[in-house]
Amino acid sequence: MEASGGIHAAPGRGRRMLHSATTWTVLATFVATFLLALYVATQHTAASVYDEGPHFDYIYKLLHGHLPKTASPLSQETIWELTCRGGLPWYQHPHCMHIPLPDVPVHGVNSALLYFPMYYGIAAIIAAPLHALGVDLYTAARIASCLFYAAGTALLTFSLIRLRLSRVAALGVGLGVMAIPAYLYQGATVTPDSMAMLCGALSVFLLTLRVSWSRRVVYATIAATAMALTKPNFLPLAGITVLLALLVHPSGEGRATVRLPRLRGRNLRLTLLALVLPVLAAGGWELFRSHDLAPGETQPDGGLTESLLHTKLGLGTLILQAAQYMGQPFSSSPFDTSPQGLSVAIMLAHGLLIGGTVVIALMTRREQISMGNVAAIAGLAGLALSAVYLPATFYLTYHSTGTVPRYAFPMVPLCAAGIALTVSGRFTRWVILAGGVLFTVYVFTLVHRFFG
Repeated sequence: MEASGGIHAAPGRGRRMLHSATTWTVLATFVATFLLALYVATQHTAASVYDEGPHFDYIYKLLHGHLPKTASPLSQETIWELTCRGGLPWYQHPHCMHIPLPDVPVHGVNSALLYFPMYYGIAAIIAAPLHALGVDLYTAARIASCLFYAAGTALLTFSLIRLRLSRVAALGVGLGVMAIPAYLYQGATVTPDSMAMLCGALSVFLLTLRVSWSRRVVYATIAATAMALTKPNFLPLAGITVLLALLVHPSGEGRATVRLPRLRGRNLRLTLLALVLPVLAAGGWELFRSHDLAPGETQPDGGLTESLLHTKLGLGTLILQAAQYMGQPFSSSPFDTSPQGLSVAIMLAHGLLIGGTVVIALMTRREQISMGNVAAIAGLAGLALSAVYLPATFYLTYHSTGTVPRYAFPMVPLCAAGIALTVSGRFTRWVILAGGVLFTVYVFTLVHRFFG
């Protein structure tokens, strides 16, 4: 018997779940994702001074007992790691070495310290015991990202099963999505973007809860605030998550009704809190960190965005450019030794996920809306919101362009859920599983060839 609200377990349910087919399906997805991400994490030795290096440095500083001031310089240990891994390619060196800060881009300022330590703090907690066991700290931090990525895939699979998708199809979806090359790369490197899958899957999971409207809004507000604090480009997902809780009312049998709540009294207070809290939390933290600068610094990122991404384009052009990126989120990948093979994987991912989401969203009928329609519309709305919010933020803050395709990744689980819940049937469930398995094997072959 299912627990009331889908949260409180009945006596003995834990033992039954341990042996259930759902548990094994979710576990299989987690293990497969973690192993593939771990393979990439351990084989990919390169690192970037602009991306992975600052994120690692944040974790390193937290492990040494303090929250560093915004725009503090990279530690010498981080610079040493970067030289070891080719992150400073203009240095010709036979061995790892220390180099002076003025010779590092933007005088070695860490541009990631503006972020809330959601990802960094948890990653530090995971990496510390691994490092104590003999794993080098950089690899330990990457393993933490692998765990976040695998947890996201597992949560997506579990959520799809709770939304009445067959376990066979849910496993295929989990495998197919996690193997997308550009997505996989983020899940195997030191970056808060490794939590995009987990945050997106959490938004899908909230659709499965059978609880009162007020309780659902409270859960969504907590989740959305955590998303907004993880990384600034997760804020559109946070907004979509809140709107889903406010407007969508699951009615059973995979259906839903969409209606506005009665905005008075307690409902009005909850609605305002849900809409405002994630924005206030993220904005308040950035405001605090923007004034907690290292001595001698005037910009939170040390001038990196302005020096590298300054643009003379207008905001309208930047929004159109961002819309193109949001529609082609998997267009870049480091696994480029087989361009033709890689283009096939990217074309499949774009055609099925993004193209399929658009079709399903357009096919929605107001009088008969399914949870698949809800997820597809939410994913598409999130991509559209990102295409406006992200370039506007970069333009107004730094007069620069900064939107990149990977900023669409938090919406991918919603898009995947929308497609899977709409097309799955007795025959197509096996097609989805076969496609997910074959795509995973295909991508592993590409990755292995790249590292081989």
